[in-house]
Amino acid sequence: MNRRFLVLLAVTALMFVAHPAVSQTQDSALATIGFSFVADGKTMPAGQYELKLNSDRSAFTLSASPKGSGVFITTITRLASPEAAAGDAHIVFDKVGETCYMSEVWLPGEDGYLVYAAKGKHTHQIVKGQKKAK
Repeated sequence: MNRRFLVLLAVTALMFVAHPAVSQTQDSALATIGFSFVADGKTMPAGQYELKLNSDRSAFTLSASPKGSGVFITTITRLASPEAAAGDAHIVFDKVGETCYMSEVWLPGEDGYLVYAAKGKHTHQIVKGQKKAK
């Protein structure tokens, strides 16, 4: 009986240790954006960008990769993650006329973040990103 208890205790401890590794979130991603767009009121050229979520999850830094200038983007609200997109990094743009506005950011293991909400008629354009290698 004593040995059974110890085995059960060890298995339970392993579950708690292993669980955080499975549920870790990704704080940054890289994306190649093939068109100019507006982020936080600033027009950005096509290119490769890194999105990095700040530690309190209230804003992103968007910077041209590698080592380019950046824009600080405040989040408006968090968005519930649809199951199909939960594992993918991607950016949603609201296209109004010919202008694309960065509107949502989705990182693996995270809910989405609304950073801009277009008023009126618009379409969505989605750019897939990839996890940033550490």
